[in-house]
Amino acid sequence: MAMRPNERSAVNIFIKLILFLVNTLLFLLGLALWGTMTWILVVKEKKVEMLVDFVFDLSCLLCLFGAMMNVFSLCGCWGALRENITLLKIYNWSVTILLLLQVVGVIFVFVFYYVPESRTSLNLYPEGLIEDGVERYWVDDDMKNLLDDMQQTRRVRSETYTRSLCAVSGDKPTHAVSVSCQEINLHTLSLCRFQCCGGSTDDEGYKDWNRNTYFNCSGDSQWKCSVPFSCCKLKAGESINFLCGKGALDTHNGDTSAINTRGCLKGFEDWMNDNMLVIGGVTLGIIIPQLVLVWMARTLIEQIKQQYQKQEMNRRIDEAEARRDANRF
Repeated sequence: MAMRPNERSAVNIFIKLILFLVNTLLFLLGLALWGTMTWILVVKEKKVEMLVDFVFDLSCLLCLFGAMMNVFSLCGCWGALRENITLLKIYNWSVTILLLLQVVGVIFVFVFYYVPESRTSLNLYPEGLIEDGVERYWVDDDMKNLLDDMQQTRRVRSETYTRSLCAVSGDKPTHAVSVSCQEINLHTLSLCRFQCCGGSTDDEGYKDWNRNTYFNCSGDSQWKCSVPFSCCKLKAGESINFLCGKGALDTHNGDTSAINTRGCLKGFEDWMNDNMLVIGGVTLGIIIPQLVLVWMARTLIEQIKQQYQKQEMNRRIDEAEARRDANRF
């Protein structure tokens, strides 16, 4: 913006520079994230047929997050660089809306777990989403891996476990489930600590696996009346027994002593109770920087408006002086 000699700009160069640099960095990170996730989705030929296919695929979620980060950060960095009020307003409102959605999400999680009656009154049953994932366990590898990661007991030693399920079970599956006869390499298990099985909010979540055709007791596959190996309890240094959950769903002779029985929503609730301070700290660490960016964007917008007013005032003064000089002659 043009200024008179020795006139101080209303725009704070520090705020302008911080907004530009931060959003440029976010744009580059978002571009790298979006590009990487898009490449992964293309390579594995991902097909999204249902909502659960999208929600349970981390690649899809990160791809969407990267694209949104690109758009918002581009408005922020370019708006700050060019002192463009329109772009800065788009950026400000976008970050504000995202911030409010995060706050609402945090409130929703706490209300869902600590005010159980709210689930019925609001007709909210998120366990249904996990149950859909249970039904599609053998259909989508991404969903299978995510459910297995959620259900795992703990981190096991970083030794490579390579087992052939057919070799362990001693026979071949009667259903066309190709994964059951493939060798599984468990070199890097990103295991959560929910120690759960199924998706319910109670202590009998393992029964959710009755929804899956291959685990249901009425089926004729080699896995009938069983639960996935990820439901099994593990001790430090212990090898994985892929058949530890065999017969767990049998209502008469089923043995659940070797598996975790609580649902993963119940496990998540217990995990929240055990890590409340950490969760609070991480939440504040995510929200506070966004609040600062919103404040900076709003402040810069007001400063740019002030600078425009200064320019308009200077223009009027110059016109008045020009008229006065013209009247002298």
